[in-house]
Amino acid sequence: MIKKITFSITDSEDLKKLKSFKEVHMSTCRDKYPDVLGALLEYTFIPTGLGNYCIVKCSCGEQITLDKDLA
Repeated sequence: MIKKITFSITDSEDLKKLKSFKEVHMSTCRDKYPDVLGALLEYTFIPTGLGNYCIVKCSCGEQITLDKDLA
């Protein structure tokens, strides 16, 4: 049996940072960098012994790091 793994972003500072990043890129990059499936942002979660490291990358190439768990 395969066990399901779920990642989430729960820190309020990381959520504010993500919301701001999404607002900027959804308004400026959506038309410039269309994706077949409509995806604009790519989320990469890297679990470590200290916490989760999350990288959010836009289709334009800009990215942010959400690592409050590791601070």
